[in-house]
Amino acid sequence: MILASPKLEPRACWKFTAEVLILHHPTTIWTGYQAMVHAGPIRQTATIIEIKGCDRLRTGDKDEVRFQFIKQPEYLKKGMRLVFREGKTKAVG
Repeated sequence: MILASPKLEPRACWKFTAEVLILHHPTTIWTGYQAMVHAGPIRQTATIIEIKGCDRLRTGDKDEVRFQFIKQPEYLKKGMRLVFREGKTKAVG
């Protein structure tokens, strides 16, 4: 839930695209990989549904990734920073 002016026309979304940099991952990240997304007040598991530039990501890779939230839609603003993590896997976007 958010508190926002109606002038902003806030809309919750299930899917979003982010440019991410993989800081560390012991193996390879593929479509279908799930991890926790932290973006502002948002803390929710999301699934990678598409990797734009290639079919996989490894440590040091930077690419545009399409995510889908698992439990509920969330309000995201364009340009919002995020951290994507699970276990030893860490990525920023």
